[in-house]
Amino acid sequence: MSSTITSIPGVTQWAAGMQTVYESENQQVLTFPVVKGKWTYLSDTNSLWFIYHYPEGRQLAIRSCFDPQGFESCQITEYTTQQIGFTIQGSLGLFQVSFSIIDPEKGLVRYTNQLKPRHGLLLNALPRDVYPQGQVEVKVAQKGPAVGLLYLEMPDAGSALYVQNFTSLNDYFESSHTEPITCVGGEWPELGFALPVGQHPLKASQSYVISDAYLVVNQISDASQLEKPLEFIRALSSIYTQLPKPETKYVDWPGRAQRTLVSLNRSKACRQTIDQHVYLNAYVDSYQKPPECMVQLAILIPLLEYEQWKSSNSYALSQELQQSFPRFFNKKLGVLTRWLPGVEFKKTEEELSEEENPDIIDSWYLLHILLNAGRLAAFGNETAHAIFLESVGYLIKAAQHFNYEWPVFYYMKDFSVMKAETEPGAGGEHDVPGLYIHVMLQAYEFTKDELYLQEAEHSAKCLLKFEFDLLYQSNNTLMSGVALARLWRITNNRTYLDLSYLCMSNVLAKMWIWECDFGYGKDYSTFMGLSPLRDAEYISAYEEAESLAAITAYVKEVHQVAPKELNYLLAEYGKYLLHRGQFFYPDQAPAAMISMQPREGITQRNLSIPIEDLRSGWQQSGQVGQEVYGAAMAFVLSSYAYFQFPGVPFLVFVEYPVFHADFSHQSAKAGKVTLTIGGSALGTCKLRLLSAKGSLPYTQCLVGEEPQEKPAKNEDHAHTFREFELPGGSEVTLTYWH
Repeated sequence: MSSTITSIPGVTQWAAGMQTVYESENQQVLTFPVVKGKWTYLSDTNSLWFIYHYPEGRQLAIRSCFDPQGFESCQITEYTTQQIGFTIQGSLGLFQVSFSIIDPEKGLVRYTNQLKPRHGLLLNALPRDVYPQGQVEVKVAQKGPAVGLLYLEMPDAGSALYVQNFTSLNDYFESSHTEPITCVGGEWPELGFALPVGQHPLKASQSYVISDAYLVVNQISDASQLEKPLEFIRALSSIYTQLPKPETKYVDWPGRAQRTLVSLNRSKACRQTIDQHVYLNAYVDSYQKPPECMVQLAILIPLLEYEQWKSSNSYALSQELQQSFPRFFNKKLGVLTRWLPGVEFKKTEEELSEEENPDIIDSWYLLHILLNAGRLAAFGNETAHAIFLESVGYLIKAAQHFNYEWPVFYYMKDFSVMKAETEPGAGGEHDVPGLYIHVMLQAYEFTKDELYLQEAEHSAKCLLKFEFDLLYQSNNTLMSGVALARLWRITNNRTYLDLSYLCMSNVLAKMWIWECDFGYGKDYSTFMGLSPLRDAEYISAYEEAESLAAITAYVKEVHQVAPKELNYLLAEYGKYLLHRGQFFYPDQAPAAMISMQPREGITQRNLSIPIEDLRSGWQQSGQVGQEVYGAAMAFVLSSYAYFQFPGVPFLVFVEYPVFHADFSHQSAKAGKVTLTIGGSALGTCKLRLLSAKGSLPYTQCLVGEEPQEKPAKNEDHAHTFREFELPGGSEVTLTYWH
């Protein structure tokens, strides 16, 4: 669904008189290369406008600069075939404005505004910058600290994707003590970016970027509604390539995984024993709630994958968790439950939240634990296999009762709804039908019973009505995309592939595509972070790790047919998570940035357990608690980004997904490793060789197939590791010899 506005109950002072701008004869045509339509500019008493004219006649006006007391002067200081610059003297100070055509074919432009105040200046009310002429449909806008985007459609004209580059505004956020939370959006006819109201004055005679916006204007296309997400993805990719990005630094995730195992095994704050069975706490030193099924599986499944990656014997912890898992099965209902039966909450009735009722289940929660129960069964656990299939019978009854449209909370015994909507008028948990598809396909793989395939297709139909309102929980939306891609593979129905692209576009619109460098944020990175929920104002360790696993599974299904822009953006997410995931761990953070009074349990900096919530610059992180189930992050990042081969004297680390990896021995001291790296040529990633023992052998890294093989960039810093910068979407050959 989108927000369509056809009437105006009233306008602000900023939008009054817009028709005068559209009709002004003083608009000057910019002689820039434009495929269709044209760009003009207009300087009036207090605003500098850039205006795009669609071929069909509609206009999209951009207010690039505003001074409440009016301009004293406005002069063109630069005018080339692709860029124009203005120097404007106003009551607030000196403005430097630029407007440039970045890519005429893609309709990509950029405009910036830099202000040098005359005196200490507290900015508390400036207008937004995007004013479309006539009716618009706002498809999605920024929520929380996510990327500052606005995606809109103008019927009978085209569409536009707007992104405000918050990274350029860090000096403003630092000096004004503000942050960019839900500041791109608005109500028609006034849309775009509203500069956050300053809490502290800007310094006189210091220059501040107060806007750095990118805009892609698309013409009317023949794309169906289901194909529109790809238009969004391509537009976002074209902007993303222009944005500044932090340099990634290598993190030793296998080392972190081993330290995490020590914490989980030795710390009494992480675990408890009930009736001779071991259970992990949800948060460090949190014992007020019964053990949770999701928490156990959230660690167990990645730990089993980690064991498989290491080719090691089963760890004691994975054995203990497998022994405890069946105790969450409710024999009377025939389904897994959230809370361990028979264990009471250590809270008063008034202290219990709406979800802390053993008779109630959150829709996504039930699907999530069944999905992981199916994954446990796939590892050969026969008890999990039996529990999974019996629980699926209950699940089908629930899905049919709700007509595949899931509420938030319901009573497990009779399916009566306790809470139907996430908020009034918003409906239930929109991405849960995708999780249901995932579970049904797992059951289909186990049994080959067509009933499960039919159920999956029934559920997929419920997703057809959604647009950018599909996402409820990010990792679940990504797993829905995986399920839809697999359903497309099984049925050859293109609709399911298109729905998987819709899932990906929903997630991309919620990523933090900017680097925070103010307040506490100076000491860590959140670039390309992903909030766990659509309205959450933090990023979370467990959901991010599971998102990486889901993205890797997804691109393996679709990379050969997916557009290069989607492969690129999804690969970039993993690349930056491998870099910034370290900052979830308290031992990597300055003490001042971590809250020592979390909502759940306590925080122990010596434990290799991540905090749940990493926030933007002015807020302390770790306010929720130290997330024991988030400890899965180290296991996931190790097993998904590192590759080891029998007899090969090094470990291979790759920032992008790897679709295929094999090796061959040419002699006792020589051999070859070949890798197919994901992403696309739009981006690059680092590949690092890590010595298993002693120094590395001589190594040659080639990109491509003969006869076009080219040496890759090689940075040999030491004998224990060697690093290469490689293009995405490439075939890589590593030849080594002693």
